[in-house]
Amino acid sequence: MTSLGRRERTLIGLGMGTVLVVGIYLFLVEPLVDRAREAKGRTVAREVALERRRLLIAQGPRIAEELQRITSVKRLVFRVIQEEATRLAALMRGEVDIVYSIRGELAEELQRITRRLESESARLLRGPTAPLAASELQKLLKDVAASSSMEVRSERVLPATDREGLQEVPIEIIIAGSIRDTMTALYRLERTDRLLMIKDLKMRTVAVGQPRELMTTVTVAGYVMPDARSRPEAKPTARKDG
Repeated sequence: MTSLGRRERTLIGLGMGTVLVVGIYLFLVEPLVDRAREAKGRTVAREVALERRRLLIAQGPRIAEELQRITSVKRLVFRVIQEEATRLAALMRGEVDIVYSIRGELAEELQRITRRLESESARLLRGPTAPLAASELQKLLKDVAASSSMEVRSERVLPATDREGLQEVPIEIIIAGSIRDTMTALYRLERTDRLLMIKDLKMRTVAVGQPRELMTTVTVAGYVMPDARSRPEAKPTARKDG
């Protein structure tokens, strides 16, 4: 084997040194630099998010004062909820009225729920107060009874109750008619474009063989979105933040 000269050994040594330096840069230095850049980018993003939250919290009293001046809002509370899923769940449970930054699949789910709520809201009684809603429901029940050849014997408006953000307005009505007419009236109640629920139903025979042989006492409830001005002011409650 021919021995290498001094010049050849020097060139080989320089080549190996160059390869070693390039390998160290590619596999050690460059990954560390990239990680440092990513960490710096995340830090900047977090600082921007924190700054936005700080500004939002700082502007809270001014926003609350402005809202109180132009609306009937008495109290405005800001809550910081980190997780998007937790924010959406709080909105669905009615713990908060407004949320922000709902993205991805959660945003699509929120849109589906919103569309469904809008569709169901169109079926509520117009109200906006319980007495006006009761008047609308009374007219609807009388129209159903008349279109089914039923005779209205009596009607009574029952006290309204709160049902998860809605007001339930029940009416007890006594109608008389044949079995066929009674079934027709109940069917039309179920098919009405208003969101109604039959809370109670009682039937008794009063005159067998007569045109109005069946007396029916039915309690029907409609639903209305309560007027914000008529809601009682909520009392502050202690809350533990986990």
